[in-house]
Amino acid sequence: MYIKRFVDIQWFLYCCVFSNEKIRFKFDRCRQDNLNEIWATELLFVPGRTKEEFKNILVQNIRPIYNSAELQGFTIWTYK
Repeated sequence: MYIKRFVDIQWFLYCCVFSNEKIRFKFDRCRQDNLNEIWATELLFVPGRTKEEFKNILVQNIRPIYNSAELQGFTIWTYK
């Protein structure tokens, strides 16, 4: 339920990063300390992705984390 909105927000960030030099500079400084997943730095946040490619990479890498949390007993959040 929430993944589409999450992808949209991340896609907005991606578009900002690769269309604005000031944002790109700040993103690159921040990513050194905060993006510690190799797939995020080497596959996701690289220039030239389409939204569909971006979404597929993001979902492929987040889905196992979600599934693992569910197996460990974390409940599915519901919007009220």
